[in-house]
Amino acid sequence: MFFKDTTVAIDQSIQQSMYQGLTSEADGIDLRIEMNWILYGNTFKKPLGHWVVVRSFDVASQSKYFNRYSREGVLGPAHNFTDIMVRARRVPTHKTANEMMVLKPVDIVNDGFTYYFEWTVPIIAGSQIYELDVKDNATKPLTYNFVEKYDVVKVLPYRLENGNVQYIAAITESDNITY
Repeated sequence: MFFKDTTVAIDQSIQQSMYQGLTSEADGIDLRIEMNWILYGNTFKKPLGHWVVVRSFDVASQSKYFNRYSREGVLGPAHNFTDIMVRARRVPTHKTANEMMVLKPVDIVNDGFTYYFEWTVPIIAGSQIYELDVKDNATKPLTYNFVEKYDVVKVLPYRLENGNVQYIAAITESDNITY
């Protein structure tokens, strides 16, 4: 019983010292707040995130580029989409992170990345992530160009505290920008 009481006291002490004035659902380290600080920075840390555009498709509605015979998009995306600009942290994906890699007959170097997002970002497998050509990632850009496109292969919501999502990891593969 001594160990449990000590752990609770330590968790409460961490909560009070690190997150003074911020609301949190639990004692100890709050991963939602930590992810926000990683992406946007705070008074003690520089931001480590950068701006990207997440494109989510509405597969229930077809766009003007949808070809009903081939069931795909011609000269554009097949389905209507929504773009949102968010901050993300990007790290290279290990080539074995996608279990489909073991099915390929030759060893292929994966040119994808894992993107980390706050828990509020609406992203699913099949979404796309666009890297932006901006001069400064400190502030949200008003003008930008798409420079790289990545297809989201798998979305991993990291859960704690009664199953609540703390942050999201999206495993991607590189794709050519065609539109």
